[in-house]
Amino acid sequence: MLIHKVRAVNQVYRELDEDIRCFKKVSKLTCVAGCSECCLNPDIEAMILEFLPAAYILFKSGKAEEILQRIYSTGENNICIFYNPFLKDGGCSVYENRGLICRLFGFAVKLDKNSQPHLISCKKIKSSIREEMVLTQIKKAPVNSAYYLRLYGIDPVLAVSYFPINQAIQKALELVLFHNQFRRRRQAS
Repeated sequence: MLIHKVRAVNQVYRELDEDIRCFKKVSKLTCVAGCSECCLNPDIEAMILEFLPAAYILFKSGKAEEILQRIYSTGENNICIFYNPFLKDGGCSVYENRGLICRLFGFAVKLDKNSQPHLISCKKIKSSIREEMVLTQIKKAPVNSAYYLRLYGIDPVLAVSYFPINQAIQKALELVLFHNQFRRRRQAS
Protein backbone atom coordinates (compact mmCIF):
# COMPACT_ATOMS: atom_id res chain seq x y z
CA MET A 1 0.00 0.00 0.00
CA LEU A 2 1.23 3.47 -0.87
CA ILE A 3 0.99 4.97 2.62
CA HIS A 4 3.20 2.17 3.97
CA LYS A 5 5.88 3.08 1.41
CA VAL A 6 5.61 6.76 2.33
CA ARG A 7 6.03 5.91 6.01
CA ALA A 8 8.97 3.60 5.31
CA VAL A 9 10.75 6.27 3.24
CA ASN A 10 10.11 8.85 5.96
CA GLN A 11 11.63 6.48 8.54
CA VAL A 12 14.79 6.21 6.42
CA TYR A 13 14.84 10.00 6.15
CA ARG A 14 14.49 10.48 9.91
CA GLU A 15 17.44 8.18 10.53
CA LEU A 16 19.52 9.88 7.83
CA ASP A 17 18.69 13.33 9.18
CA GLU A 18 19.89 12.22 12.61
CA ASP A 19 23.11 10.78 11.14
CA ILE A 20 23.71 14.02 9.24
CA ARG A 21 22.98 16.09 12.36
CA CYS A 22 25.62 14.08 14.26
CA PHE A 23 28.11 14.39 11.40
CA LYS A 24 27.59 18.16 11.18
CA LYS A 25 28.17 18.47 14.93
CA VAL A 26 31.44 16.54 14.75
CA SER A 27 32.70 18.03 11.49
CA LYS A 28 31.41 21.59 11.99
CA LEU A 29 30.47 21.63 8.28
CA THR A 30 27.51 23.75 7.23
CA CYS A 31 25.97 25.08 4.05
CA VAL A 32 26.53 28.73 3.26
CA ALA A 33 23.43 30.54 4.49
CA GLY A 34 20.96 31.21 1.67
CA CYS A 35 23.18 29.60 -0.98
CA SER A 36 21.00 26.90 -2.64
CA GLU A 37 23.35 26.65 -5.66
CA CYS A 38 22.85 22.88 -5.59
CA CYS A 39 19.16 23.44 -6.37
CA LEU A 40 20.06 25.37 -9.53
CA ASN A 41 21.69 22.40 -11.26
CA PRO A 42 19.37 21.23 -14.08
CA ASP A 43 21.19 17.88 -14.33
CA ILE A 44 20.10 16.42 -10.97
CA GLU A 45 18.63 12.94 -11.24
CA ALA A 46 16.45 11.20 -8.70
CA MET A 47 14.26 8.15 -8.17
CA ILE A 48 10.49 8.20 -7.99
CA LEU A 49 10.45 6.64 -4.52
CA GLU A 50 12.50 9.38 -2.90
CA PHE A 51 9.84 11.97 -3.79
CA LEU A 52 6.85 9.86 -2.77
CA PRO A 53 6.57 11.55 0.67
CA ALA A 54 6.57 15.02 -0.94
CA ALA A 55 3.99 13.90 -3.49
CA TYR A 56 1.79 12.47 -0.76
CA ILE A 57 1.96 15.66 1.33
CA LEU A 58 1.18 17.76 -1.75
CA PHE A 59 -1.81 15.53 -2.49
CA LYS A 60 -3.08 15.82 1.09
CA SER A 61 -2.73 19.61 0.96
CA GLY A 62 -4.51 19.84 -2.41
CA LYS A 63 -1.43 21.13 -4.26
CA ALA A 64 -0.41 18.02 -6.24
CA GLU A 65 -2.27 18.93 -9.42
CA GLU A 66 -0.96 22.51 -9.31
CA ILE A 67 2.65 21.27 -9.12
CA LEU A 68 1.99 18.77 -11.91
CA GLN A 69 0.63 21.54 -14.14
CA ARG A 70 3.74 23.63 -13.43
CA ILE A 71 5.96 20.70 -14.44
CA TYR A 72 3.90 20.09 -17.59
CA SER A 73 4.10 23.76 -18.57
CA THR A 74 7.75 24.45 -17.69
CA GLY A 75 9.21 21.10 -18.74
CA GLU A 76 10.74 18.30 -16.81
CA ASN A 77 14.38 19.07 -17.58
CA ASN A 78 14.66 22.37 -15.73
CA ILE A 79 15.84 23.13 -12.22
CA CYS A 80 13.85 21.54 -9.42
CA ILE A 81 10.20 22.61 -9.41
CA PHE A 82 10.37 22.96 -5.62
CA TYR A 83 13.05 25.66 -5.78
CA ASN A 84 11.82 29.08 -4.74
CA PRO A 85 14.48 31.83 -4.59
CA PHE A 86 12.25 33.98 -2.39
CA LEU A 87 12.21 31.60 0.55
CA LYS A 88 14.17 32.64 3.60
CA ASP A 89 16.82 30.00 4.37
CA GLY A 90 17.65 28.45 1.03
CA GLY A 91 14.94 27.86 -1.43
CA CYS A 92 13.21 24.49 -1.07
CA SER A 93 9.45 24.82 -0.81
CA VAL A 94 9.15 21.22 0.48
CA TYR A 95 12.31 21.13 2.59
CA GLU A 96 10.94 18.76 5.24
CA ASN A 97 9.89 16.36 2.47
CA ARG A 98 12.82 16.82 0.08
CA GLY A 99 14.26 13.81 -1.71
CA LEU A 100 17.18 11.59 -0.76
CA ILE A 101 19.53 13.25 -3.25
CA CYS A 102 18.84 16.60 -1.57
CA ARG A 103 19.38 15.21 1.92
CA LEU A 104 22.66 13.48 1.09
CA PHE A 105 24.33 16.28 -0.84
CA GLY A 106 26.87 18.12 1.23
CA PHE A 107 26.98 15.83 4.22
CA ALA A 108 27.41 12.27 3.01
CA VAL A 109 30.19 10.28 1.41
CA LYS A 110 30.52 7.86 -1.43
CA LEU A 111 33.00 5.05 -1.20
CA ASP A 112 35.57 4.53 -3.93
CA LYS A 113 36.71 1.12 -5.18
CA ASN A 114 39.07 0.89 -2.19
CA SER A 115 36.27 1.74 0.26
CA GLN A 116 37.77 5.17 0.90
CA PRO A 117 35.14 7.84 1.65
CA HIS A 118 34.83 10.97 -0.48
CA LEU A 119 32.56 13.80 0.55
CA ILE A 120 29.66 14.46 -1.84
CA SER A 121 29.60 18.21 -1.66
CA CYS A 122 29.89 21.53 -3.42
CA LYS A 123 33.07 23.55 -3.83
CA LYS A 124 32.01 25.96 -1.09
CA ILE A 125 31.70 23.24 1.54
CA LYS A 126 34.80 21.39 0.33
CA SER A 127 36.87 24.57 0.56
CA SER A 128 36.05 24.79 4.27
CA ILE A 129 37.41 21.31 5.02
CA ARG A 130 40.62 21.16 6.99
CA GLU A 131 43.19 18.44 6.25
CA GLU A 132 42.76 16.80 9.66
CA MET A 133 39.00 16.58 9.15
CA VAL A 134 39.43 14.60 5.97
CA LEU A 135 41.39 12.00 7.88
CA THR A 136 39.12 11.69 10.92
CA GLN A 137 35.58 13.08 10.86
CA ILE A 138 34.77 12.28 7.24
CA LYS A 139 34.76 8.60 8.19
CA LYS A 140 31.80 9.42 10.45
CA ALA A 141 29.69 10.77 7.57
CA PRO A 142 26.68 8.81 6.32
CA VAL A 143 27.45 6.60 3.30
CA ASN A 144 25.14 7.39 0.39
CA SER A 145 24.90 3.82 -0.96
CA ALA A 146 23.57 2.52 2.38
CA TYR A 147 20.56 4.84 2.14
CA TYR A 148 19.92 4.10 -1.52
CA LEU A 149 19.92 0.40 -0.70
CA ARG A 150 17.40 0.98 2.07
CA LEU A 151 15.06 2.70 -0.37
CA TYR A 152 15.59 -0.15 -2.81
CA GLY A 153 14.45 -2.53 -0.05
CA ILE A 154 11.20 -0.58 0.30
CA ASP A 155 10.29 -0.80 -3.40
CA PRO A 156 12.82 -2.05 -5.95
CA VAL A 157 10.71 -0.90 -8.91
CA LEU A 158 10.42 2.72 -7.77
CA ALA A 159 14.03 2.83 -6.56
CA VAL A 160 15.89 1.38 -9.52
CA SER A 161 15.54 4.02 -12.25
CA TYR A 162 16.83 7.57 -12.18
CA PHE A 163 15.12 10.45 -13.94
CA PRO A 164 15.70 14.20 -14.22
CA ILE A 165 14.50 15.54 -10.87
CA ASN A 166 11.28 17.11 -12.17
CA GLN A 167 10.41 13.94 -14.04
CA ALA A 168 10.91 11.90 -10.85
CA ILE A 169 8.68 14.36 -8.97
CA GLN A 170 6.11 14.24 -11.78
CA LYS A 171 6.02 10.43 -11.71
CA ALA A 172 5.70 10.42 -7.90
CA LEU A 173 2.80 12.89 -8.09
CA GLU A 174 1.08 10.91 -10.83
CA LEU A 175 1.48 7.71 -8.83
CA VAL A 176 -0.07 9.27 -5.72
CA LEU A 177 -2.94 10.80 -7.69
CA PHE A 178 -3.60 7.53 -9.55
CA HIS A 179 -3.51 5.52 -6.33
CA ASN A 180 -5.96 7.83 -4.59
CA GLN A 181 -8.27 8.00 -7.62
CA PHE A 182 -8.33 4.19 -7.75
CA ARG A 183 -8.96 4.05 -4.00
CA ARG A 184 -11.90 6.46 -4.24
CA ARG A 185 -13.47 4.39 -7.01
CA ARG A 186 -13.14 1.22 -4.96
CA GLN A 187 -14.73 2.88 -1.94
CA ALA A 188 -17.61 4.21 -4.08
CA SER A 189 -18.50 0.75 -5.41
